[in-house]
Formats: sequence, structure tokens, C-alpha cells
Amino acid sequence: MTSQRNADDDPWLSADELTTWRLYRSVVLLVEDILEQQLRSESGITHQHFSVLVVLSDSPDRCLRMTDLAAQLTITRTRLTYVIQQMEKHGWVTRTGHPEDGRSHLVQLTAAGNDELVRVAPGHARTVKQAVFGKLSPEQVLALGEIYETVLQGIELGPTNTRLPWRR
Repeated sequence: MTSQRNADDDPWLSADELTTWRLYRSVVLLVEDILEQQLRSESGITHQHFSVLVVLSDSPDRCLRMTDLAAQLTITRTRLTYVIQQMEKHGWVTRTGHPEDGRSHLVQLTAAGNDELVRVAPGHARTVKQAVFGKLSPEQVLALGEIYETVLQGIELGPTNTRLPWRR
């Protein structure tokens, strides 16, 4: 592969970049589909619902502001509102007004939501290991993490950061 270069030099992808981009797209789409199918067939929930449960379980007091949750999930606030409404019907989360900011809402993981996460997580972890990490060496896992971290930082700090989903 070629070395790092300024993205403004040439608007077209090099042959290496195009190949890598196509591989990346295929992997992302296939992994998302595999995870969605596994969660729906084994557990009856969506990958997005699972992701909300995970993020809330890792948060202090298992609670986050809606805007912060949308940012961590990289989805629009409108989409998150819909997802949270669905999850409230299952009793997995509660949504309340923020006590200090009348414009904000807090989402909290309930005991039922935590129970659902505990029930579903092992199958999800098994599928991630098989689909993503099963063929990689420990060194490749670390390299992949470093690559994704670099790409993510470039997006978050770059000129396109105002178009990130949770800022819409």
C-alpha cells in the first residue's frame, strides 16, 4: 500500500485506496447484517437496541442525556427518539426530563433492560468473535484497532465533523 498523502491532492482514489475501500464496505455491510440476523433470530432484538443497552450499561448510573447517547451511537437524535420509544415499551429504558436542563432528556437503563443485555450479550460476543476476529492474529487485532482509531479521529476532528449524525 502507498504511504499517507494529503486527501486534497487528488479527488480520485488510488488503486490501493479503491481496493481497500471496497473491502471495508463489504466487511461493514456483511458484519452489520450478520449481527442483526444473529440478534433477531436468537434474541428477538435489533442491533440498534442492543447497542443502546450496551452504551447505557457502561455509563455512570446507567444513564445518559439523549444527545450524548446519540453521539456514542453515531445516529441522529430523531432516530434515537424512535428507538428509545420502542425500548420504553419493552421496559428496557426510561426517559425523563433533565432536572437541570429543561431542553434535555435523560435515558436510563432499567433492571429489565440490564437483564435483557445479560441474556443477549453472550451470543452477540460469540458472533463478533467469529465474524470479525476469528481469522485475525492478536497483532492484526491491535493494528485494526489503531487504523480505526486514526480514521475515527480524522472524521471527528476533520472538516466533515459538522455533518456527523448526532449533530443533525
